[in-house]
Amino acid sequence: MKSKYQFVSIAILFFIPFSQMYSQEWMKNVKEGEKNFYTIQKEFQQYYDGREPEREEEGEEAYEEMMTEGWMLYKRWEWFWSPRVYPTGKLPRPDILEMRMKEFAQIQSPQKSGAANWTIIGPSVVPSNAGGAGRVNCVVVNPSNSSIIFIGSAGGGLWKSTNNGSSWTTTTDALGSIGVTAIAFDPNNINIMYLATGDADAGDTYSIGVLKSTDGGGSWNSTGLNYTVNQTTTVRALVTHPTNSNIIFATTNTGI
Repeated sequence: MKSKYQFVSIAILFFIPFSQMYSQEWMKNVKEGEKNFYTIQKEFQQYYDGREPEREEEGEEAYEEMMTEGWMLYKRWEWFWSPRVYPTGKLPRPDILEMRMKEFAQIQSPQKSGAANWTIIGPSVVPSNAGGAGRVNCVVVNPSNSSIIFIGSAGGGLWKSTNNGSSWTTTTDALGSIGVTAIAFDPNNINIMYLATGDADAGDTYSIGVLKSTDGGGSWNSTGLNYTVNQTTTVRALVTHPTNSNIIFATTNTGI
């Protein structure tokens, strides 16, 4: 379940592009401030007459023209709002975020936050040709020992610290793919871990499937969910069943 704050950040991203769509040719018959999703959708479908642009069929120049006319902008907007306005099609008022946040603030008890106390734990020196940083996809703390921390990187494998992040080691350099997006523990045995290989956030590395460790991340073996990198599959998340450790869910770009 998403928090109210997550919904706010998502909604902001899609309110802004919608305002830009009024400059598109297909929007000329839509009155500004139109509140119904299906009215806008109908105008788009009538303008394009159900024809989706295909690079091979349209030709490069015609394809690029259709793209710049707002095809992708609209499709992203449609994808986001379609399941959120069903069945009436009524779009929320522009100030809905402000209204909901005020309501949320009124029902929350006042909380006083202390001063932030963050310190860098490294690495502090990164090669100049590396863009200044390495991207970390996930951070997981051992459920029974908070001194043990695992991080999964986009293209640098899985790293483990046993001293609260003061030093790090890895045992995944020899894997067929050293991108990591998710880490999960067996709820009944913390030495059993599962690793979602590949970089699902940006596709910088592709997955070789879900790996399993029975020694706390010291070594890794394939499971029944496995791929080759040329299948260009990515695994987004792993969830182990809280009471039945034989059941594991993996979300991928090809399904669950």
